[in-house]
Amino acid sequence: INAEYMGLGELINNNKINLGEYSLNNEDIIFAQQLIAGLPPKAPFPDGNGRTQDKRFLFDIVANKRNGIDVDKLDYFMRDAINCYGRAPIDCHVTRLLTCSRVIELDGEPQICYEEKVAMGIGDIFMLRAKLHKYVYQHHVVKLLDQMVIDILEEAEGHFNIKGEDGRMVTLSEAPYDSVAFIKMGDWILDAIAASDDPKLEKAQQILQRIKTRELYLLVGYTVLSDDAPNYDTKEIAKEIMFFCHPDKCNESDLIVHRFSIDFGSKNGGVADNPINHVCFFNPKSKPLTIFHLPQNSYSPLFTPRCFEEKSIIIISRRKESLDEFREAWATWKEKYSRYMASYVPTINLVTSPNRNKVDNN
Repeated sequence: INAEYMGLGELINNNKINLGEYSLNNEDIIFAQQLIAGLPPKAPFPDGNGRTQDKRFLFDIVANKRNGIDVDKLDYFMRDAINCYGRAPIDCHVTRLLTCSRVIELDGEPQICYEEKVAMGIGDIFMLRAKLHKYVYQHHVVKLLDQMVIDILEEAEGHFNIKGEDGRMVTLSEAPYDSVAFIKMGDWILDAIAASDDPKLEKAQQILQRIKTRELYLLVGYTVLSDDAPNYDTKEIAKEIMFFCHPDKCNESDLIVHRFSIDFGSKNGGVADNPINHVCFFNPKSKPLTIFHLPQNSYSPLFTPRCFEEKSIIIISRRKESLDEFREAWATWKEKYSRYMASYVPTINLVTSPNRNKVDNN
């Protein structure tokens, strides 16, 4: 169940909101919850929301399962781009996009369609998504901090509880499935762990202190995989790296292997593809009520990517003592599978000398 779906009803109850004062009823709340969850194409129209099939297009506004263009993404793309870069790194004219949209029915499903002339602008939005993941959301320092927060929460599991439904205390791992506990979760949890006198939280507090003093986990290495690379299992990679290590110079518990991918937010049969393929267009000057998918020969050869997914592996060390040994082992692993390593334009300064024992995490 979508966590936000559960949380909406809880927020209304906790704040004693009288729906009648806003000319709303329980069907409206059910509808809002369903909008948050989204509705995939061809899925049956849900019951109990007081709406009919002709309002199906409203599901494409909040959480668009059809092609990914929704107000949620448009909001945080702009917000994050402005906060990180001062402006969006590419032109995304959201107002123009909305002005050039229209609801048209296709195969019995009313959906939001766009004028053909904004196709490249829509492509820019998905390109912005990929760039934000590349330079912000999946940045190597973010990955280091992500892992540190994960370790903090794992160390606190069972020793730090939150009051949930019916006053029952739930653990951190149970909280996302408890509507009362879920809406209480926030950054305050880390502050509460740091301030606790419980000796069982000491390990979690030590990791928190490392974040505060910028003693982050260390980057061992990073690589982008070629398109034909196997679907490497992270446990197998870790096992091979440890095989290349001298057992007295490193600790297996210090090694972290992450495999992740960046795409344009669209997949067809599990394979990343061009999200424009799933967007419907119309031409207001010829047949304004006839919608179509953009033909392949209309795609710009200059502005259309060759592929729509980049797969990467990042190796992290929890402690400085194991760093050099891990780096040498990682270099050996990469050499062994060099045919699957892609040549790419670096976005971080990778350390090549095994004698250097510091990593610039900035």
